[in-house]
Amino acid sequence: MKVSVKNLLVAALLLALSVIFYRSFGGVVLFGGYLCAMEIPILLCGLLCGPVLGVIAGAAAPILCSLLFNSPTMNPDAFAIAVEYIVFGVACGVFFKVMCQNVYLSLILSMYLGKTAYGIMMRLLVNYSSASILYDVIYCCIPGIVIEIVLLPLIAILLDRTGLMRRRER
Repeated sequence: MKVSVKNLLVAALLLALSVIFYRSFGGVVLFGGYLCAMEIPILLCGLLCGPVLGVIAGAAAPILCSLLFNSPTMNPDAFAIAVEYIVFGVACGVFFKVMCQNVYLSLILSMYLGKTAYGIMMRLLVNYSSASILYDVIYCCIPGIVIEIVLLPLIAILLDRTGLMRRRER
């Protein structure tokens, strides 16, 4: 698969932004839930750069954060988050292309699949209970999910209209 230099640079920028967001906003609690700021650049990478670069950025972001800041812990958190973000990147890119570039539907489906993958990984790695998974995946992330559903389509549309990043050229 051919990857353009522009998409590779955008993916690298979004990966760096994901690490910076985690360091800056990782523990921010908003309306009783977490901001989930590290997810925003990964989902945007899947939308703008496609599934291949979305997978690479999604796998690298939590591992880099764990290596650089020792948070999240490598096992089980960083591995489970890496699987979640891999699903985010690939699902966002594939759904966006398949569903005639419907940003909202692509985001909602990819977030659902990614959060489900995270829950399955936590269940496998540390034998979390179903109630703990639902609390971590749904309740704690509601503010972040709402922000992502509102903010990411606006960013994608703005980048497309200004010509900085054409979503149809991926």
